[in-house]
Amino acid sequence: MKSEVALSTTAAEYIALSQSTRNIIPIHGILNELSSATPLIVGYTTTFSIIFEDNKGGVQLVNSPKMRPRTCHLALKYH
Repeated sequence: MKSEVALSTTAAEYIALSQSTRNIIPIHGILNELSSATPLIVGYTTTFSIIFEDNKGGVQLVNSPKMRPRTCHLALKYH
């Protein structure tokens, strides 16, 4: 886990969302490989994850493609 200084709670929440999403992607790949390798599962399986977020600013940054001047540095590294 990296330690980084965030200038606001919105930035901290956005960084945490980005890192948790990066952790989930390889797990999805492993689950997809396991589901195709095991004969027990019949049909196509889909894996999905839910990431909970309670910071309104963080949710707005995730849902809005437009970055603001105070958060444009986040787009370069985390978006």
